Amino acid sequence: MKNKIFVVILGLLLGKCGFSQIKAQTSEYSFGIEGALPVGDFKLSNKFGLGGSIKYAYNFTENAALSLQVGYLHFTQKDSLVNPKPYMVSRMVPILVGFRYTLNKPFYIEPQFGAVNTGFKYDTSGRINQTNIGYGMNVGYRFPSNWDLSVSFKGTSNTQGSLLWVGLKLAYTLNLKNDPYGYE
Repeated sequence: MKNKIFVVILGLLLGKCGFSQIKAQTSEYSFGIEGALPVGDFKLSNKFGLGGSIKYAYNFTENAALSLQVGYLHFTQKDSLVNPKPYMVSRMVPILVGFRYTLNKPFYIEPQFGAVNTGFKYDTSGRINQTNIGYGMNVGYRFPSNWDLSVSFKGTSNTQGSLLWVGLKLAYTLNLKNDPYGYE
């Protein structure tokens, strides 16, 4: 049932994008700082995360864009006496592809899917890295002055279970024009 609902929603979004008035296609880069709060079992071992990200987006229409985001988050650990888990997450490197859809300018939603490389710090065996599937959802507001403020819910699953976090990002966007025919 969930798959059918997802397909219907995706079809409606893509249909709306396909029949929108097509303007010159543009692309953009954004550079941002991010804060992250672990949720669920993840908050048992870690306090918060801080980092940044770079995103490239190709705008098909005014409402639809395909994005590639690469980020880095460093997480602070809780005291090992308080932490009931034998590990702590020291850092995450999410690499996510997304589809940004502008609902009603300037608000947008952006589901994302990709990979997350996680660095674990163990009390006894040192450090290890794991790369697993990552996913997320951004809800954001794009200011006319090229600033972008978004709230996200992201996660990854690995041998330790699911690592979920809520994030807040402030980014600056540089718009690039891809109009080889001079329509705009």
